Amino acid sequence: MNMKKRALWQALATLLVFSCAGYPVLAAERDEPVALESGSKEEQAQHLEDEDGQHADEHGSEDHAEEGGHDEAEGHSEEGGHDEEEGHVVLSDAQIEKADIEIVEAGPGTINPSITLFGVIRPDLDRLVHIVPRFPGIVTEVGRRLGSSVSKGDVLLSIESNESMRTYALRSPIAGRIVQRSVAPGQFADTDSPLMVVADLSTVWLDLQVHRHDASLVSEGQRVTFRPEAGASPVEAVVDYVSPIAAQDTQSVLARATVPNPEGSLQPGLFVTASVEQKSETVQVVVARDAILYEGADSFVYVPGDEEGSFERLPVKIGRSDAGAVEIVEGLAPGSAYVSRNAFILKAEAGKSAASHAH
Repeated sequence: MNMKKRALWQALATLLVFSCAGYPVLAAERDEPVALESGSKEEQAQHLEDEDGQHADEHGSEDHAEEGGHDEAEGHSEEGGHDEEEGHVVLSDAQIEKADIEIVEAGPGTINPSITLFGVIRPDLDRLVHIVPRFPGIVTEVGRRLGSSVSKGDVLLSIESNESMRTYALRSPIAGRIVQRSVAPGQFADTDSPLMVVADLSTVWLDLQVHRHDASLVSEGQRVTFRPEAGASPVEAVVDYVSPIAAQDTQSVLARATVPNPEGSLQPGLFVTASVEQKSETVQVVVARDAILYEGADSFVYVPGDEEGSFERLPVKIGRSDAGAVEIVEGLAPGSAYVSRNAFILKAEAGKSAASHAH
């Protein structure tokens, strides 16, 4: 009996040793049911090594993926963060020539400031005549049509007087054109109403409305420039009259200039926009008006860069200006080179470059 018990305990001990040598895995650790282990110890060990190697490969793949993704993200971030300097443009010599880009030096110059006024062309009343009968009567003949040109002394019409029963002629006292006619043969003519108006339009008046706040800026002797229509050549004249009385309804003051009109192209009744020049001023730095570009409230010019064919955007602060020039108060020194013509092309190129980098 003792021998049997001893043999039984030896068998149990042997089984326990074999079980320990096989490294069985518990269900709580493997998340899978525990199967009865079969096979030799070598097969069980090889099975465990294969599983451990598979887990190691999976963790290595995950680590590599994370590392690779991290590097890729960093590389993409670095690439995306690289921006071209704002306003920097590089053009070839052929592109510069084709764009007709001109580079000049900034320096001292004269600014002729002006104010803009609205006006109308009117006949020169010193060269306009109303034809009125001396005696009442019946119009027997009208010798000129509306719009006809007449010379001084030409007969315009004939009237038979009611008092003397004799016919007398009305003649033009000036050379000009008939701009108004309100008479026909057989009509009764009295001495109260003009029958014709003759005007010499070789000179006309330009009447300008000066707002009360600008009245102190306009005086006799100032030069005024205007264009009768878009695309026409500018016309120059001199202010020769400023009214001392303001119009109550418009709160404006009349300023007038006498304008030569030898070809008759300035027709009375036309509205125009005119510029009245102010006192000229000499400033330290002047650039061409077309050189100034804007982005929002900021103004800038383009200047040549360090490398050949390159241009840089330079912020500037502007001051007074006239029709062709602008004063630079800050940002551009005297003698500095800048793009005076077609600078807007450089701005457009810079915008396209920035858009391509953003994409």
